Amino acid sequence: PAPTATATHHTPAAAAGGAAPAPTASAPAHPSTSAPAHPSTSAPAPTTGSLTGTQTFGSNGTGFQLKDIRYGIHPGDLRVVFDLGMLSGSSGTSPRAVVAFSDPQTMLITFSGVIPAGSTGSPPPGGAIASVTLVSTKGGTAQYRVKLTKAVTFSGGYLTGPVRFVLDLH
Repeated sequence: PAPTATATHHTPAAAAGGAAPAPTASAPAHPSTSAPAHPSTSAPAPTTGSLTGTQTFGSNGTGFQLKDIRYGIHPGDLRVVFDLGMLSGSSGTSPRAVVAFSDPQTMLITFSGVIPAGSTGSPPPGGAIASVTLVSTKGGTAQYRVKLTKAVTFSGGYLTGPVRFVLDLH
C-alpha cells in the first residue's frame, strides 16, 4: 500500500529540507525486541515553544492503540515503525502524529488519539537512536522522547493494512 502522507526532511535547524518521499511499503518489516512495559508515571514534557523542525502527519483519527515499536536498519536509514491497532469505536484512518526536535539530539513524537501500550522496544546498538522513552500520556495523547546519538533528518508517513506510522531517520 502507498503511504497516506509525505514529509519534508528536517534537521533541528529550522532551515533544512527539500521534499522527500515517505517510506515505501516494499521495505520488509523487521522483528522487534522487547523491553519492559513503559512506566505508569510520566516525566514532564518540553513546552511546544521550544520545538523546531515540526512536521504533522495523519488524519486526527481517535481510538487507536500503539501496540509495538519496531526498528530496522536500512542502507542510509534507521527505520522506526509504530504499529497501531484500532479500538472499538475508533474513528478516522490514522491518528495525528507530530514529530519535532527539542534540541539537535532529542526528537519528540506526539500521537493524538492514541493509547500507549506494550514496550518501546530496543533500538539497534550503534545506530542513530540511544533510547526511546514514553514521557507523557494525557487525554488520549502519548508523547515519546527519542534521544539521538547524532543530529538526523527524517521522513515519515502512515501506511495501512495494518495501520502503522513509519519514520525513517537519515
